[in-house]
Amino acid sequence: MNVLFVSPSFAPAYYYGGPIVSSERLCQSLSALGCEVRVVSTNAAGNGRVLEVDTSRPIERGGILVSYCRRTCGEDISVSFLRRISRAVKWADVVIVNAVYSPHCLVTLFACRVEAKPVLWSPRGSLQGGLPESLVKQLWLRLLSGVMPERISLHLTSEVEQTESSWAFPEVRRDVIANGVTVPPQPVSGRQGGRLRLVYVGRLHAIKGLRLLFEAMAINRREGRAPVELVLIGEGTPSHSNELAAAAAKLELNELIEFTGAIHDAESRIKILDNCDAGVLVSERENFGNAVAEIMAAGLPVVVTDNLPWTEVAKRGCGFVVRRSAEDLAAVLGNLRREDLRPMGARARAWMAEEFSWDTRGAEIMASLQRLCK
Repeated sequence: MNVLFVSPSFAPAYYYGGPIVSSERLCQSLSALGCEVRVVSTNAAGNGRVLEVDTSRPIERGGILVSYCRRTCGEDISVSFLRRISRAVKWADVVIVNAVYSPHCLVTLFACRVEAKPVLWSPRGSLQGGLPESLVKQLWLRLLSGVMPERISLHLTSEVEQTESSWAFPEVRRDVIANGVTVPPQPVSGRQGGRLRLVYVGRLHAIKGLRLLFEAMAINRREGRAPVELVLIGEGTPSHSNELAAAAAKLELNELIEFTGAIHDAESRIKILDNCDAGVLVSERENFGNAVAEIMAAGLPVVVTDNLPWTEVAKRGCGFVVRRSAEDLAAVLGNLRREDLRPMGARARAWMAEEFSWDTRGAEIMASLQRLCK
């Protein structure tokens, strides 16, 4: 089966977070299952940067041919993409499309309609939150509805994303298939004694709710509970990163919060996780939350808010689910050091290995593609 994967950005553009990692792993999984996988993307790297790659020809990356089209304007708009996509769609038996509010999505869906090629469409959380207030976005969604091919299915990565996206394109079939995660060969040891140290992995973006986490840490200190340390692995725009640093300083948390910047090397990340007690995610919204899976796969428990797709961690004894408020979060963090976290981390790692391997997820996506091709 010839599978074309289309996305505005692709690895190693890891600035964009979990979707880039999961997209790359998905392509590798499909390739391992015998598919010939090709990728058409741009050289966008985030924050106005571009990847240092050859944009004149396809490049082999892990056994997959990737065409990085040169960014022409905006964050990821590429004129050369428009020239290449028609030929790529003709080659494919089936097309996987990432994103919603991107010119590349519109062009690819139209090309698939013209060529009568089936599409598995991954909105990656872009449809959560209900009908957008922006009239421009509403018009855009109508345009997409008008150009999409007859054989199309939405790929949603959690029941939360499914529920929060149910308003959009109700006539289109849905496939709820979670992302996978790579489980390291050995679990981390975890920190031994001292202050409780949490780790956050992901973009530094307003939607991630890090200020709420800072407030919870400040409440802990004011109420005389043991201080909690926080390691932030990731990067954001310079303006938002500066805002977070200022917020930490205002709350007198500078000595408790470490900004590591972006760390994409798996071994380096593991070294940091090895000196932490638990992971944390308090986002306003997530379609999946790759960071939670990554942290649990390494062998650490997690603290997540109850609006995210990971409420099952509490049922499985792999962590804590808390109402999304600074006060409730502070109460959980203040008592976390008293918990026996190691067995929780072991259960979390076993859960990820059993149910979230890329072998399993790749096979599920493969089955979805085969249904579309019938």
